[in-house]
Amino acid sequence: MSCGLPDTPLIDSQQAFERFLDSLEGIDLLAIDVEADSLFHFRPKICLVQLATPENIALIDPLRVPDISPLKAVVEDPNILKIFHGADYDIRSLSRDFGFNVHPIFDTELASRFLGIRHTGLDAVLASRFGIEVDKRFQKKDWSKRPLSDDMIHYAAQDVRFLIPLYRVLQAELQEKGRIDWVKEECERLSDVRYKAEDESPRFLRVKGAGKLKPRSLSVLEELLKLRDREAQRLDRPPFKVFDNQTLLSIATALPQTLEELQALHALSPKQFARFGEAVVAIVREQVQKPEKELLHFPKNGSSINDPNCNVRLALLKKMRALTAEELDMDPGQLCNNALLGRIASQSSLSLQTLAQMEEMKGWQLAVLGSRILDTLSQAPGVRIER
Repeated sequence: MSCGLPDTPLIDSQQAFERFLDSLEGIDLLAIDVEADSLFHFRPKICLVQLATPENIALIDPLRVPDISPLKAVVEDPNILKIFHGADYDIRSLSRDFGFNVHPIFDTELASRFLGIRHTGLDAVLASRFGIEVDKRFQKKDWSKRPLSDDMIHYAAQDVRFLIPLYRVLQAELQEKGRIDWVKEECERLSDVRYKAEDESPRFLRVKGAGKLKPRSLSVLEELLKLRDREAQRLDRPPFKVFDNQTLLSIATALPQTLEELQALHALSPKQFARFGEAVVAIVREQVQKPEKELLHFPKNGSSINDPNCNVRLALLKKMRALTAEELDMDPGQLCNNALLGRIASQSSLSLQTLAQMEEMKGWQLAVLGSRILDTLSQAPGVRIER
C-alpha cells in the first residue's frame, strides 16, 4: 500500500517550522510519533517529533528548532484528533519536555487489542493490514546524535506515514463490532496521563519482583538502586546500563557480606565487580546490621483480606472472564485486569451500583461484565448480591 504522502524534508529551523504550522489550518486528523534517547542518557528527551496529516509529513527537530511551543495549540485543539500507536510513552514524553497535554487521541495499538489482534506492534499491524514491511533497524538508535542519516529520516517518516489510513480501517471495524465507544473511553483516560518526576517514594516500587523480598533484602535493594542512580547520573547513562534489575535482585536476595561471597555469586561482570564490589558489600553489611524496626517493608495494596472465600470468588471471576474473552475474541487481561477482579472478589456485598463506583471500572466494562459478575457470584460463598 502507498498512501501517497511525500517524504518531507527535516524541519530544523524556526522559520520552516512556523510555515508548516500554517499548513495545518483546517485539519481534523494528525498522526504523531516521537523518537527519544532514553536508551543512551540518564534523563531522556524527545529528539524528533513526527507528524502526518492526510496530505503531508513533517519531521520536527526540537534540538534545532529553538521554540516548538506553538505546536501546543495544535495538539491540544479539541477539533483535531491525534492518532498514535502506543500513545502512553509519547504522551508522557510530550508532557515532560514541552508541557503539551495532548487530546483528544486515538491509539491504533489499543484499538488493535480491542479487535482481538494478538501482535499489536506497529510493524506487525502494518504487515497484516497493508502488507507493509517496516524496517526496525533504527528503533534503538541514539536519536540525539546529529546529523540524522537519510535512512533514519525515512524510518521516522514511516512511523507516521500509515497511521491515518490505519485509523480509518480500525475505526470501521470497531464500529462494525460495536466497540468504538469502548476504545473512545479508553483513549479519553489515556489522554489524561502525564509525566511525573520521580518523587521520594522508594525506588524498589519500580522493580518487578521486589514485593517478594524480605525487609532486610528490600532495604539492601533500595540502597543498591540509589547507588545505581548516582552512578548513572554521573555517567549520563540509563540506570539499566549500570546494573540491570535482575543483578540487584540477586545481590539483595543473597546478601553477600564479603568480596569473596559477592564474587562467588557471579551477579556482577568482572568490570562491575572491580568498580563497585566494595561499595556493594558495604551496603549489604550496613543493612544486615540494622535493627529490624529500621528496615523497609513492601506496602500492602489493600486488595488481600483474610477471607477464605475470596480465592473461591476470584477463581469464579477468572473463569467467567476467560469465557467472555473467548466469546468476544479478546485477550482476557484487556477485558478486565487481575487487580480489578481481585478488588471485586474481596467485596462482601455487590451490586451494579457498587461496581460502577469502583474507580478502576470503566463504563464499557460495566456494560459488558456487570450482570455477568453478579450472576457469577450469586451462588458464591461470603458475598451478598443486590439487584
